[in-house]
Amino acid sequence: MGDRVFCSLFQPTDRPDPYMVIPGLGPVDFLGVTIWGGYAQYVRSKAARTVPIPDNLGFHDATVIGRHLATAANQVENVLETKADDWVLVMGATGGLGAACIQVAKWAGAKVIAGAGSDEKAAACLSIGADHAINYRKQDLTEEVRKLTDGQGVNGVCDSVADQEQFPKVIHSMARGAKLVTAGNASGSADVPLDIRYLYLHQLQIIGEPREAPGGLQAAFARAGEGGVKALIDQVFPLSRAVEAQARVESNAGIGKIVIDPTLD
Repeated sequence: MGDRVFCSLFQPTDRPDPYMVIPGLGPVDFLGVTIWGGYAQYVRSKAARTVPIPDNLGFHDATVIGRHLATAANQVENVLETKADDWVLVMGATGGLGAACIQVAKWAGAKVIAGAGSDEKAAACLSIGADHAINYRKQDLTEEVRKLTDGQGVNGVCDSVADQEQFPKVIHSMARGAKLVTAGNASGSADVPLDIRYLYLHQLQIIGEPREAPGGLQAAFARAGEGGVKALIDQVFPLSRAVEAQARVESNAGIGKIVIDPTLD
């Protein structure tokens, strides 16, 4: 009673059409998307799907870390199989998932290039560990990546933005045999141009992976409890201003995550 916990968004389900299937958990629904639980003061969760929040984390940081770090770790470590001295490109790098991917890639010893849509966002990427940051509204993404990698391109890409203008440039920034992992389309577009010829001639892989690995959420909070995990938060809104918070998200003007705190007036 009274423990501070993070409630996993992935909740076990017996519905015939679950949101997805996660190894070690089986069929799950997504809290706030396919089952009730978003924009609320109270939520019901399986006890086994809650994780204690370390004493060094406040609720706002824990919200961002719990939402994204386990997925980022799965993408970078298990899908991209990132190792020391690899080059990794992260798009949407000031978003919750992108910022987490930067940090996980750095823990693996990779050299990280962050793609961002403004100078301010590029600076924020550098502040959380990216080695280089490209404002792709001012610079050509492919050209800059090729310069930084001595013409070779990156070994791995985390892109959950799917920007119609930038996606072709992302593909042409990839080295032979590179992988791209995605868990969303934050641009709002579900369709992006794809150079199939470049894809097959360079043996590229595009992989969808929005899940966390078994034990990933617990591991994420254990890592956060050790310190050094940075959560980029743009603004915190009370529940009464949820419409304003949603508009802020849709504007794409902020740097970092939007958090709604039902305990605020």
